[in-house]
Amino acid sequence: MRKIQVHLKDHSYDILVASGLSRKLPELIRPFRRQGKTLVLSDTTVHRLHAPVFAKLKNADTHFFFIKPGETSKTLKTIEQILSFMLKNRFDRSSLLVAVGGGVVGDMGGFAASLFMRGIPYIQVPTNLLSQVDSSVGGKTGVNHALGKNLIGSFYQPKAVFIDPEFLKTLSNKEFQNGFAEVIKHGIIRDKKLFLVLEKNLCRIFKRDPALLSLIVAENCAIKAAVVSCDEKEQGLRAILNFGHTFGHAIETLTRYRTYSHGEAVMLGMKAATLCAASLNLVPLTHASRILALLIQSGMPEKAQLAPAAVYNAMFLDKKVRGNKLLLVLPTAIGSGTQINSPEKAAVLAGIRAITDG
Repeated sequence: MRKIQVHLKDHSYDILVASGLSRKLPELIRPFRRQGKTLVLSDTTVHRLHAPVFAKLKNADTHFFFIKPGETSKTLKTIEQILSFMLKNRFDRSSLLVAVGGGVVGDMGGFAASLFMRGIPYIQVPTNLLSQVDSSVGGKTGVNHALGKNLIGSFYQPKAVFIDPEFLKTLSNKEFQNGFAEVIKHGIIRDKKLFLVLEKNLCRIFKRDPALLSLIVAENCAIKAAVVSCDEKEQGLRAILNFGHTFGHAIETLTRYRTYSHGEAVMLGMKAATLCAASLNLVPLTHASRILALLIQSGMPEKAQLAPAAVYNAMFLDKKVRGNKLLLVLPTAIGSGTQINSPEKAAVLAGIRAITDG
C-alpha cells in the first residue's frame, strides 16, 4: 500500500493507494463515522459495475443516492436533490458523506458536504482514472454553470482518499483515455521522469498493466499532493495544474459538455497551449514536438468544429481571469511550465486555430 499525505495547516489527510482496497471500505470508513448517518453518493453506472462494493457498505445507518452519470448532472439542481434527500432522511452535523465514483460524483459530493448544515466530513473513493490521478485530491468541489465549467463551488478538503486501481479494469477505452489526459498534463508541466515513462510504456498503459497503473496513479497523486500542500486555494503555484484547461473548458462550454469528454477537451487544450508557447518562443521546438506526438498517440481528437473567435471569447469566463486578462499556463520544457499573464492575442489565436475548424 502506498500512503501519500496532503500537508495542510488545519486539515491534512492521507491518500491510500492499493489494489483491492475497495474490498476493505467498511473498515477504512469506520474511524470517520461518528454518531450520525452516512450517505454514499455515486452514479448509476458505477453502482451497476461495482455492486459488491456497495453491498458491503449497507447497514442501518447508511443511505444511498445515485445520480445520472456525466457532466449534464453536475448542476445546482442535482445538488439540491442530494441535500433534500439528506434533510428528509434526518441527516445532521454528525453525518458523513462518501463519494464513490468519478470526477463528477467527487466534485458534487464534496460540494454537497460543504453546504449541508455548513459542512460535514466526506471521503473520496475515486473509481475512474481522471478522479484517481487528479480530481479526488485537493478539495476542489462544485458544479457547472451554463456560462462555464466549475464556476460555482468551494475549496473543501476530504478527510481521506481511498484509491483502488482495480476499479480501472471496468473502464471503457474512451473513459480511460479521458483520465489519461490528466496524467499527461502532470508529466508535461511538472515531472519529466513521468513523461518519459509515458513515452516508453504507452502500449502497456493502455493494456491496463496492473503494476504500472498502480505506480502511475500513486505518482500522480504525489505530484498533486505536493502542489496542493504548497498552495491549497490556488493563489499561485497550484494554477500550474490548469495547463490545457483554459482552452479545454472553453471547448466543453461551447459544446455543452456533449461532444467531448473532459479529457478530450483538455488534450486539445494542451495542444493549443503548447503551440501558443512555441509562438512565444517559450518552449524548445523539440520538446513541443514530443508533447504533440504523445497527445496524438494517446488519442487526441481531431479539430473541434468551433470558430476560433468563439473559443477565445469563452476563455475569458475562466476562473483564473483577473481584470479581464487571461492567465495561461504554458510549457517551457518537458517537466516544467510557467504562468503567463495577458499573453499576446495572436499567439493564443495561433494555438486555437490549430485545434479548431470552424
